[in-house]
Parts: sequence; C-alpha cells; structure tokens
Amino acid sequence: MKSGIVLILSLLIGFSGLAQGSSQAQLQLSMKVLFDGSIIPEGALVPGPVDFFIHPDVTTTMPVHAGDTVMIDFFDDGKKLTSAKALWRDATTTALLPGQTKPEYKIPAQFIVPNCRWTNVPVGSHLLSIRAYNFHGLSASVSLHVTVLPPLPRRPVSGTHTLTGKQRPPFKPELVRIAHAVPGGTYEVIGTVTARAPGTKQQDELDALGEIKKQAAEMGANCVIVGQTHRSDPMPYSGSNGTFVVPETRVSGQAVYLP
Repeated sequence: MKSGIVLILSLLIGFSGLAQGSSQAQLQLSMKVLFDGSIIPEGALVPGPVDFFIHPDVTTTMPVHAGDTVMIDFFDDGKKLTSAKALWRDATTTALLPGQTKPEYKIPAQFIVPNCRWTNVPVGSHLLSIRAYNFHGLSASVSLHVTVLPPLPRRPVSGTHTLTGKQRPPFKPELVRIAHAVPGGTYEVIGTVTARAPGTKQQDELDALGEIKKQAAEMGANCVIVGQTHRSDPMPYSGSNGTFVVPETRVSGQAVYLP
C-alpha cells in the first residue's frame, strides 16, 4: 500500500460532517472518493485493482485569515494512511491582460485542501474516513464505506452484422477500409455492422473498429462507413447499491462494397 499527498483547490462537496462545538463556531468537513475518474457512492462495490483519490473539503463559520491551517488525517478502518495540512488562502483574481476590462476568473477565499492518493487498495470491505482538527479547538470527521471486489474477467470484444444487400465473397478483415463519410463514386450497400469493446480508452475504440471490419468482411464488404461511436456514461454505477458497471465503447456503421 502506498499513499501520497497532492495539494489542489477542492471544488467538490460530498458526504459531510460537522465539527464538535457550538452553532456559532463550526468546522465543516466533506469528501469525495474517486475511482477511475468517477465519484463512488456510499456502499459502492468496486472491482480491483483499485487506486482511490480521497478529496476533502473544509469550510468554517469562524473568521479565517491568510496563513491559518487545519490538520487532516486520512484513515482506512481506523488505521492512519497519511496526514496533511490545509492552508487558508484569501481570494485572488487573475491579472488583467491588455484590452481586458475584467479578470477572466476569480478564485474565492478558501482552504487549499490536500488530497490522499491511496494505491493498490486490497480486496475487502473498507471504512474510509478523514478527520480535520487543530483549528481553534474545533474538529470534524466524515467517512464512507466501500468494498473492493476481486478483479473482473475482461469481457471479449463482440460484434454483429445484418445482411441487407447481396452477399459477396468474404474479404480479409485487414483489407476492409474504415471511412467516416460516404465515399465518392458508386458503391454497393451490403449491410450493417456493430461492435462493442469493454472500456472507453482509445485502444478500446480501435478494438471495436477492428471487430466491425471482421463483421463486414464476412459479408464481402470492403469498406465500413462508421456512423456513430458511443462511450458509456463515465459514471460507471447504477442502482441504489452502487454496483460497478464496466464501461464500454460501441461502434456501428454501414458495410459497403467499393468497385
């Protein structure tokens, strides 16, 4: 297990906890936990291997001045992963450029909040928690339950084809062209093709394109006019139990024969 600290401006608001203290003096703490670029919900089931990015957010009802700090501890099942210090920064604006009448953006006054990157998270149930303290005697904590499952077997690339024209002698898939617009000149429509590949990275799209070439080749088409490439929602969770859904890339197109 490894952990690291990276300072960022946290604009994320999630599960929250209130400081111990009166309603006139409070320290508020919230966090987001990200896996593979997606925010995971309470009780999520996530397949390994796993790296988590734990993003805290700290606010307070007390007056704060530049240089004020809050200590933050990160825990897994009560075992400390690492510690970091959040530093208050007053509001800042970008410098005006020649010809500008107002700055492009303004960064509001806030704590510069530390992140924890937890890598190689082991399989099993985990209670991720953070605690903020050492700020005028105030403290706050918040937690999230998550279960890391054994790695899922990678699903194979799959595809289909539908013959709508005349079946021609099969082609070698490597001889089938990929086009993103209707080619000039005459051509013969052979059918339609679809393919899906697990994942949403560039290589996954290339795998899906390779599959539609195979499907087109079986019908004797030597070109596929790609109609649409669809990547599943980057939030790979569905249902109230937060079960992980493997993202995928789907490609479809029209298979044609070019003389």
